[in-house]
Amino acid sequence: MCILNGCNIPISDYERYPDLFDKLDMFSYIFFVVDLQHGIVTDEVQLPQDSICLSHNHGISMHSHTIAILSRLRQAIYIYELVDGRLIKHEHEIGPRPRECAFQAVEHPSMLDVNTLLPISHIKQRVLSFLYRQIQQDDPQTGQKYIEFYKNFDFIENMIIEKMQLVDSDLILLRYEERPKDSDVAPMLTTGEPQPPRRLYVFYCMTSEDVSGVYQDDSLELLQIVVQFYNKMCNVRSLQTGDVPSLPTHYFMRQNYVNPNKTIPFMRQAALRFNPSVPVSTQSFSTSPYLNYNVFNYDDRLVSPLERPKPCSTEPIIFRDRVSNLIKYRLNTKARRPHNALAPRELCAFICHPFEPLIISIQKCMHVYDYKLHIYNHGTTVEQFYN
Repeated sequence: MCILNGCNIPISDYERYPDLFDKLDMFSYIFFVVDLQHGIVTDEVQLPQDSICLSHNHGISMHSHTIAILSRLRQAIYIYELVDGRLIKHEHEIGPRPRECAFQAVEHPSMLDVNTLLPISHIKQRVLSFLYRQIQQDDPQTGQKYIEFYKNFDFIENMIIEKMQLVDSDLILLRYEERPKDSDVAPMLTTGEPQPPRRLYVFYCMTSEDVSGVYQDDSLELLQIVVQFYNKMCNVRSLQTGDVPSLPTHYFMRQNYVNPNKTIPFMRQAALRFNPSVPVSTQSFSTSPYLNYNVFNYDDRLVSPLERPKPCSTEPIIFRDRVSNLIKYRLNTKARRPHNALAPRELCAFICHPFEPLIISIQKCMHVYDYKLHIYNHGTTVEQFYN
């Protein structure tokens, strides 16, 4: 053991991940399994000295009884099954080495150590093979595509997994990005805005260890997947209401981007804008039908099924029937002080019941919190005024 950054960390970790080690904050994590009916902890999993993105659940994904946890430091994904209130870890994790190589490391420790690292991980090898096989020999632009393939080889070799999600219990979506740069200043575009990191989206089958799809930032095919299957990828269902309500953004996408052949330059810009919405933080959606944007028309800048704090409105949030445009109900979360440029920003977060007309709002301004309980009043009469 050695002391690095004030923590007891094996020196092998620093030798194994030198380009990530100093750029990540490491903590010790404990995951608890709680039996809500009996109010007891049935199991716990400890992950010492690791780096897991807990913000908005980008490093944790669930589907049915399968739980995936992404270690940014080790560039590995731990897979657990929830069985009778206990988390059972899979024998083989999705790591930088294939299963056969990891098995040999256990059976013959001297064959594989920190000095015999694979030059490129097995998932990246499969990504490169997939992209190479996609080049058709009878295509007149075959030569140019080969040039692009070899040009991007260095980028793929050095990319790292930043986010992931379980699409189902066997298929996982990985988002690769460029490694952190030594400079803290991001490169700038000609418009003066920071240039976003290059990304690669990989669909990976866990049982067969095969790559079934690879897409870049501006991929129209990935845009169609996002448009058509975003609700399914949320992996959130209610026994009472079914799939999670559509986000306003994706409702707009389905109305405008159904046909990928129209205005190709415009579609490329749409792909660059909306493709980064995946992987989906599946535990951050409300299934409340009262936020269903297919049914109600409301200002999504103030509230949405995606559970994120929003700017607090100075007026009640109005929900209108999308067909008749009649007011169905209002959500009163008035800001406690008028908004101006010098006033501190007041935010509001919403916690919705899965299917009942019950919403809890939490307003935050500076260090002061205000909690409100909103219950639908069936006796309320909304008057309509027409010009």
